[in-house]
Amino acid sequence: MLVINCSKDDSLNNGKDDLSVQNLEKILGIWTFKASTTNGVADVILDPCRLLFNINFESTYASIQEYSGDNCSTIQSTSEDYSINRNTLKVGDFTAEIITLNTSTLIIKYNEGSDAKTELYLK
Repeated sequence: MLVINCSKDDSLNNGKDDLSVQNLEKILGIWTFKASTTNGVADVILDPCRLLFNINFESTYASIQEYSGDNCSTIQSTSEDYSINRNTLKVGDFTAEIITLNTSTLIIKYNEGSDAKTELYLK
């Protein structure tokens, strides 16, 4: 008698659950800031350079570009390690809850002092 048992190999996921793995796959690429809210009220974005802010998620790190100055010509680039645990995104010391993540839309929520903030990014 021969018994064969096939099962999903969790070692391929490095111990991460399916939701974490799916979110890690979806987040890869360049995301550009589009809008934000504070306590559920849309923020008025007065700084045009803010709308150029982007973050590029690679396999293990995120490259962040912030623009400032005349004609948004000054670029500050940084790189941070990031991780996703289910719906929690951590980039460096920053932690946020993932509200929406699909092939084109990323919405995160986090607290800034006593304010609840959300940010919308598009790919």
